[in-house]
Amino acid sequence: MSYPVLDIAKYIVTYSIRQNNPVSNLKLQKMLYFAWIEYYKKVGKELFSENICAWQFGPVVPEVYYEFCVYGGQPITQEYVEHLAPEDQCLVNATLNKYLCKSVSELVNKTHQSGKPWALTYRDGAGLRMPIPFSRIIEMECAVDVRQSDVLDCGKRLAEIAELKDGWYDGEGKAFDKRRLAKLTELFKTNYSLDQQPYLYPTPDGTIQAEWDVGRWRVSLEIEPSSMQGDYYALNLDSNAEKHGKFNLLESDQWRQLCREISALEGMSHE
Repeated sequence: MSYPVLDIAKYIVTYSIRQNNPVSNLKLQKMLYFAWIEYYKKVGKELFSENICAWQFGPVVPEVYYEFCVYGGQPITQEYVEHLAPEDQCLVNATLNKYLCKSVSELVNKTHQSGKPWALTYRDGAGLRMPIPFSRIIEMECAVDVRQSDVLDCGKRLAEIAELKDGWYDGEGKAFDKRRLAKLTELFKTNYSLDQQPYLYPTPDGTIQAEWDVGRWRVSLEIEPSSMQGDYYALNLDSNAEKHGKFNLLESDQWRQLCREISALEGMSHE
């Protein structure tokens, strides 16, 4: 889902403080840029919709810059209440863990690479403070090799979830059993046959939520890792028709039934 950019910025600021690595306004701008890119790669949607502009020292969201300009070049030290959904916190955290350890100069250099969106917009100052088209960012920064198997993506996502620590969701949410998530990864690799990958995210209750967009249907499967049982739910956005079911993911025939059920929804969307 998309958020107000200040919610994302405040989340990054708070997370960085709690990691004992508070960010300056300049570094915050770079973190916003890379968070947008990584989120789009994994979800296919914008993390926020406010303009990212080509300023002298790289991509900048003006609204965020002016909100925190009082700090100058010093670290931002105020913590804020978090407004991100748990699944999106997990995605953003992965980006922050990747880039927080890098220096501001490293991040500036990375965004300034020749032929990249900032450089093509800035044009040696001719495009100073002009918005960088999101279409350009998507085309040049968010390319994904569609030849990679979807189950491999599921494996990567589950590996990220397995690294969550106790209290990962605003002080709540327990760490997941890595052995059980490894088993779930194996089950996906062995049995999941659809081209469309599900979006996987953790819940504070200890389950894994898998979601699909199938035409006008929204599909979810809430998986209990301890038993590998899945509660299935599908909702048609036009008619409000609902479908319910339960699947034992330890059984191969149950996976085949699940995949058939999801595939059938595509045809029903065109009826």
